[in-house]
Amino acid sequence: MAFDTGILQGIFKNPEILKLLQNGSLMNQLGNSPEGKRLLEIMNGGDGTPGNTMEAASKGDLAAMMRVVSALMSNPEAMELVNKLGRELNQNSAG
Repeated sequence: MAFDTGILQGIFKNPEILKLLQNGSLMNQLGNSPEGKRLLEIMNGGDGTPGNTMEAASKGDLAAMMRVVSALMSNPEAMELVNKLGRELNQNSAG
């Protein structure tokens, strides 16, 4: 499955989604979803991305964000989960 850059662009261009990402409430809900939990398992278990990279990315470190995106893009299951969660973010911000 190809990484859907349109979803990613939509997330970062939508001010409402950015507000949700900044306050963390929706991210917590997504992180507790089965898809979010599986994505965290993938990211923490063997893709070469240490936990501190995830933390740095969440605080806005661009280099860390790029390492996380690279790790996600190299894993087909992770890309599928990211695309699904991205669609959920877009739907939740529209509703």
